[in-house]
Amino acid sequence: MKFNETIKEAAPAPVPMGDYLSGWPRSYYEEKDPSMRLAMLEGAIQAGIAPEEDIYRRKLFDMRYSPNRYGVGGYADNFMRCFMNFMVVTKNPPGRFGLSRTRKKAIKDLEFLGIGADVENKDLYEQILRSEFCHIGQLYIALSADSKQYRAVIFGIGRISDKNLIVKLRKDLGAAGPDTADLLDLRDEMKLWLEGLEEARSRMIPETEPLI
Repeated sequence: MKFNETIKEAAPAPVPMGDYLSGWPRSYYEEKDPSMRLAMLEGAIQAGIAPEEDIYRRKLFDMRYSPNRYGVGGYADNFMRCFMNFMVVTKNPPGRFGLSRTRKKAIKDLEFLGIGADVENKDLYEQILRSEFCHIGQLYIALSADSKQYRAVIFGIGRISDKNLIVKLRKDLGAAGPDTADLLDLRDEMKLWLEGLEEARSRMIPETEPLI
């Protein structure tokens, strides 16, 4: 299921090996379904297309997804959970006495996202991590745009216009990114995260204002 496709309940059809390996890793970052992403990644690793890069992609896959029979493709998306946690911070900001505790929780989420990990090739790892963060932003936009509930005006009645949908999506990316970073004084710590979300914005809703 690519980002320009509507999500369906039916299992996706198998992807021919040559189709996604010829466009590697672009095809990997265009896929929504975790089980399909894993199949692609294992195929690329077996083919030896980009061994050094794919070691980090597999590391991030294992960090991001946990087996869950109720999740899409049989996985829960832990990185998306962090995205939602950040978004809640600014939509329901903590009081003065809760700010420090909220900041500590956000830092733990950043560590869970793989920021600051001790790796051999830091530059390459951060490049791939940024791409994964871009994927999160694109996925949120795609899932929200497909959601009748997200586009509902009130009590599931009515439907917001495409223009207002784009405004709402941009606001949510801002809430999960720079708004949280500014509220919790975490701009430096969230640099890679912000860059990934900004790349997602520029690809999916380029008519909106930049995040950073």
